[in-house]
Amino acid sequence: MAAGSSGVKKGEAAVEDLLRKLQLSDVEKEGVFLAREERGNLPEVKWMAAAKLLTIKSFSDESLKRTMFAAWNTAKEVDFTPIGKNLYVVQAHCLGDWKRIMEEGPWLFRDCALMLEKFDGSTTIPTVIPNKVQVWIQIHRIPHLYCIESILRQLASRVGEVDRVEVKAISSGDGEFHRARVKLDAERPLMKIVSLSPEGCESLFMQVKFEKIPKFCDHCGLMGHVVLECGTGEFREEDL
Repeated sequence: MAAGSSGVKKGEAAVEDLLRKLQLSDVEKEGVFLAREERGNLPEVKWMAAAKLLTIKSFSDESLKRTMFAAWNTAKEVDFTPIGKNLYVVQAHCLGDWKRIMEEGPWLFRDCALMLEKFDGSTTIPTVIPNKVQVWIQIHRIPHLYCIESILRQLASRVGEVDRVEVKAISSGDGEFHRARVKLDAERPLMKIVSLSPEGCESLFMQVKFEKIPKFCDHCGLMGHVVLECGTGEFREEDL
């Protein structure tokens, strides 16, 4: 879809709200009634997701679409429809493409994350707007005694919603680290340190590093903008 058509699409939510407020005639009020049983028998809308680009800027819908299609490299055609500012509906047409799109991110466009959330197609505009970014994180220098799955999950959960953790440590120039796949809340500042407090012992502090992270602000810690775009962008170096 051409970028110029997004202006029409992003007004759909406002138009739908306006229609609800109209003074309707009795005939117009007599809508089509759909019983719960009939609704339950409707075929499932498969492999559809709402997608939102995490940014305060506006970009070309067509440019985003081309970039995502190149990254996804799907086997079948994928529908990519703008429905609002930086908001889209994406539908795959085979399970393999669906799993890749939903599970192998983060998908970045000009360092901004395309967030995805399953969508059942029951409304014109999704009631749940995507606000999670899937990433791999690294938790560095966890003492060997505490490198068990239950503790790793608890540490990772301080950063985001945990999908899975890798118990096997990975060696690096900075020492060993453990990886975890998490969903980051776009409305929460990034966590760069996690702590563990064994009863009767001093608290331990461990560095968190992010793999393939979208751009974020060094001042407020939120993803979607950089420090020069945060407020006036005027901060002292010691405040960062």
